[in-house]
This record gives sequence, structure tokens and C-alpha cells, in this order.
Amino acid sequence: MTDAPSMTDDTAAPRSHSLAVITFWLASGAFAIGVSEFAAMSLLPYFAAEFGVTSSVAGHAISAYALGVVVGAPVIAVFASRFPRKYVLLVLMAVFALGNLLTAIAPSMWLMNTARFMSGLPHGAYLGIAMLFAADIAGKGKRAKAVSQVLLGIAIATVIGVPA
Repeated sequence: MTDAPSMTDDTAAPRSHSLAVITFWLASGAFAIGVSEFAAMSLLPYFAAEFGVTSSVAGHAISAYALGVVVGAPVIAVFASRFPRKYVLLVLMAVFALGNLLTAIAPSMWLMNTARFMSGLPHGAYLGIAMLFAADIAGKGKRAKAVSQVLLGIAIATVIGVPA
């Protein structure tokens, strides 16, 4: 029985230290995504005060991000399948970073929600593609470990990356 061919042109298994570096950076991206998703919950009172809205209206920032995740994950995954995974991951993180920058400088609640939606778009696609990329580069026998290392980023974000 043979494995299905990879959908990426980055299939050469790197040396173990290179694999560790790559999975560290993939996990770092997952950590950043996790912090962006979860930290907003503790910032809702500040959003409400800054924009002069109620707490429930400020909560739309959470919903906007979640809607971005729901829309972005399947759409981006389908369109991104034509391109090398490492480049897709870089573009996804650039969109994520831009969305967070726009969130930070948004002059209104509406613009902040729009930026939160934008920063949510790459969330699901990044995690899925990062796990596939890690599995591909790890090679047989190391795939599960590489994927778990990527997911460790989001797990750590839920524990230490979110303000109390």
C-alpha cells in the first residue's frame, strides 16, 4: 500500500533540526492565531469604552472574527490548493497580520469588526494547511509528532497567551 502523492512541491524531508525549526515557526503562527482569537474576549470592556458602545455591541468583535473563520477556512483551502503550501502559509500570515494591524488602528467599531473579520479569514485555512505541510515535510514515522507540534501553538495560546 502506498501513500497518496503530496499536493505540495515541498516534499523533501528536511534534516531533523530543520524540521524542528519549521514546526516551531508553524506553531508560532498557530499561537498568534490563538491569541488573536481568544484575547479579544478579555478586551471587550476596553472596546466598549473606546468606541462608546455597549458590551453586547463590543461583543460583535468576537462574532466578526468567528464569521471570518467560518467563511475563510473552506474558501481559502479550495483556492489555495493550486499553490505551494509554504507560500500560501506566508500569504495567510500576512493577511492575518494586516487584519490585526487594522484592528489596532480602527477608528470605529464598524471598521474594527471589518478588520476582525479580515484577520479571522486565514485562521482555519492556516491551521489546516500548516498541519498538512508539517506532515509532508516530516516524512513517514514523524508525521504525527510534527502535526502535534503545530497544534501545540494553539494549545499554548489558550493557556498562556490570553490575558486573565
